[in-house]
Parts: sequence; C-alpha cells; structure tokens
Amino acid sequence: MRRILAASGAAVPDKVGYWLGFHMERFVKQVRKLGELLDLPTASEVYLNFIRTAIPAPPDWQVSQVRQALRLFAQGIEGWRWV
Repeated sequence: MRRILAASGAAVPDKVGYWLGFHMERFVKQVRKLGELLDLPTASEVYLNFIRTAIPAPPDWQVSQVRQALRLFAQGIEGWRWV
C-alpha cells in the first residue's frame, strides 16, 4: 500500500497511510468476492454503496475516508483520476 500511496503522489503521515491502506485492502477483498470483472469506476461505486448500506451505518467522516482511499488507489494503480 505504501507504493500505491507513493505512486498517487500522496505524502501522508504513517497513521493516515495505515487507515487509507486498510480501506484499500477492504476494497480489494470486497471486489474479489463479487466474482465479476468490473472496471475501476464501477467497482468503486459498488464498494461505496456497500459501505453506505452497512449496518450500522458508518459515520460521514468514514465514508469520506473510504472515498479518499479509493481516489488514491485509482491514482496509484492507473494514474486515473476518480472524482
């Protein structure tokens, strides 16, 4: 995950990097469970919907943190900018 963060151009403290990496790993695990080959934007939206509908619902700050992790993940692996 450190390489993905570095490739995305993110310079974050270790604690922030840990949580961003945690969310990136959860994203990859969840996408693998789907068993479908999805493009990155679609997979990101599917994962965000999964997070938003979790019970109990995550606080807004956590959804924002997940969104930031997905953005950095996309930039780090493809140079693709996800909004």
